[in-house]
Amino acid sequence: MVKFLKPNKAVIVLQGRYAGRKAVIVKSFDDGTRDRAYGHCLVAGIKKYPAKVVRKDSAKKTAKKSRVKCFVKLVNYRHLMPTRYTLDVDLKDTVTLDALQTRDKKIAAAKETKAKFEERFKSGKNRWFFTKLDCVKVLPHAMFWSIWNERNNRVFCDLEATQSEVCSKIVQMVGRWL
Repeated sequence: MVKFLKPNKAVIVLQGRYAGRKAVIVKSFDDGTRDRAYGHCLVAGIKKYPAKVVRKDSAKKTAKKSRVKCFVKLVNYRHLMPTRYTLDVDLKDTVTLDALQTRDKKIAAAKETKAKFEERFKSGKNRWFFTKLDCVKVLPHAMFWSIWNERNNRVFCDLEATQSEVCSKIVQMVGRWL
């Protein structure tokens, strides 16, 4: 089977507290681990996106608007939607499984990730990653993802949903992401 959830791949989190947020895969566990028997990956993502910077803003205001809040989390593959983008940020040393063991280590890893993300944002690279999803951009993703899941359910699980059920799933997904 082809592995497409590789490190440095940009993904969108679909379920949970950070649904609709963008993240980057740090490490993937295709076969699972002893604690988590399913495929999952370690991701670092954006909890709070930077605000739009205007030319007339002062340096202090620009610095404040360029702030990013980050999260570090283990996420099931089923709760991620891959994108075509990759991020050239080296987070392997900062975000590890050991960093998730205690709260202090997790906060330290999130702070280091924040510094790297802010540096990347200020350089002007990977602009898509640092923009918030809006309804116009989210709707096609939600449609494709719901139709893909419906197709998989029909092919592999012999489950069928009606057209109205698929539409309601799309609406619910867009609501969760925004």
